[in-house]
Amino acid sequence: MIFLSYYYKRCVGRMAATDTPFGRQTPSGTEPKEEFARQVRDAIAHLYDTAHLQNHPLCVLLDKTSSSGAINSAQALRRVLLETIELLRPNAQLPYNAKEWRPYRVMFQHYVQRMPSLSVAQELAISDRQYQREHARALRAVIDLLWNRLQGERTENEPSPHSAEDSVTEELERLVAGAQREPLDIEELVESAVGAMESLAKSRGIALEVHFLSKGTIYGDRALLRQILLNILSYLVMHTEGAHLALTVGGSEEGHRDELRLCFNLLTASGEAPMSTPLLKAEESPRLSLGCRLAERVGGRLWIEDSLIHLLLPSRRDVLLVVDDNQDVIDMFRRFLTPGRFKVLGARSVEQALSLAKEARPYLIMLDVMMPGHDGWEALQSLKHNPVTGDIPVIICSILNERELAFSLGADDYIQKPVTQRDLLDMLARWADRR
Repeated sequence: MIFLSYYYKRCVGRMAATDTPFGRQTPSGTEPKEEFARQVRDAIAHLYDTAHLQNHPLCVLLDKTSSSGAINSAQALRRVLLETIELLRPNAQLPYNAKEWRPYRVMFQHYVQRMPSLSVAQELAISDRQYQREHARALRAVIDLLWNRLQGERTENEPSPHSAEDSVTEELERLVAGAQREPLDIEELVESAVGAMESLAKSRGIALEVHFLSKGTIYGDRALLRQILLNILSYLVMHTEGAHLALTVGGSEEGHRDELRLCFNLLTASGEAPMSTPLLKAEESPRLSLGCRLAERVGGRLWIEDSLIHLLLPSRRDVLLVVDDNQDVIDMFRRFLTPGRFKVLGARSVEQALSLAKEARPYLIMLDVMMPGHDGWEALQSLKHNPVTGDIPVIICSILNERELAFSLGADDYIQKPVTQRDLLDMLARWADRR
């Protein structure tokens, strides 16, 4: 991991001069790995406390010269810890109640899902004393993984510098980590990006034209969306000279009613494409490749077809209803889907879920089946048998491995707990393709 290279460079690399990776002395003569372990335990214990993490000693894992601010360093440190916890996940073919799952489940459920220790022990069906042993073993595993990675990146002098791809990826993650989703006026956003590009376009003899076939609101982070537009415009401006660059903003094609389409085209005065070579594929241009990645992160899509660059952006927020009696699970889904295109509604009872499903008409329903009172199986049947909600896809999200039962009762998909952000995004992407 890049961040650990920085840690070594900034800390461990000083050992010859200062004897320890934490300054000239560690508290009470603590050994370097012991101090490192203490800091990891402290950071994990405050996993979602940004105020605590933003000035944490382990934030030296990041490049402090970045202008993105301390809050992004805290979020990136959190991401490193979450990625390391995921490394404890065992082979998926093992039964979920197998003992090999315990280290991962202890770390994920206690620190990521923020479940109390007693609740985790009950779910694992182990005693409090056994839980404490499993917890200590899991923490040691996380510390060792981070430390071994740190040592493995050591070179005779300094760690190798970032590659260009590493830098782009890191900057992308920083942008996304601080994103804020809000309604935006498409006309203002486009004119702002075009205005920023006018001087460069003029120097290359290119006239910029914007045609608004329709105007309206899109949803996303203004800085991210503006960056996508600038990436496309700068690519086209640098790709040719003496042409008209026309940007058409209008209603999307059939099947994309919830998205707004932007079409970028270069033409000469005679209406022909001015370029001697066709447009590159998106993945062949660093500018367009980054634009594609940013578009995906805001719930959109960018591609090249028929010598045109097409960009689809969400013009409304899809509602995702999460039905779970554990508020921490609902909060986790909200964290996982920020800054995505979904608005997450939570229901902690079957009655509340049925009411919200009828009122909000969500795009998808994520349904737990182990709830007090009426269980999720009854809720599933009620949703599917009601003419108002029967066409809403329902995804069972449960710790139980009951796929066949779920599908037999009308479920449209199944995802097993514990759910990772990657699992959730992959599943939502599959359903987006079915729209």
